[in-house]
Amino acid sequence: MSAVAHATSKLDLVTQQFYSSGGGPDALSTIPAGIRVLSTLEGAEMKLRKGLEVFAYGGLVYGRPSPGNRAVREWTTGFSQKVLVDRYGSAVFAAQYSQIDRSTWAGQHGMMNTVMLSMRHYFGVQ
Repeated sequence: MSAVAHATSKLDLVTQQFYSSGGGPDALSTIPAGIRVLSTLEGAEMKLRKGLEVFAYGGLVYGRPSPGNRAVREWTTGFSQKVLVDRYGSAVFAAQYSQIDRSTWAGQHGMMNTVMLSMRHYFGVQ
């Protein structure tokens, strides 16, 4: 189940809930198959000015006892800026920072930080 609520003309609130009796691989591919899984994602997207949007999301995937991951948490924040609009479409520059943290049922723990930069051209989108 998911929803986007338009809180104001510039702010969208995003939510997604997922439960499966055996769909671990469908939840970020982080929980083994055949395991009950529950996940949640919450976020906000805000249009600061024309062509500039900032976003922040946080989520959790939790699996029942198994030889794999018990919980995987991720949060991310970033922005996208439309840098060029021409007759073919628009070019967008974006940057994002994410942190992923996981724990296993055996008590192990790991963390990864990621920075992503992108420049994309969307044809036909004005």
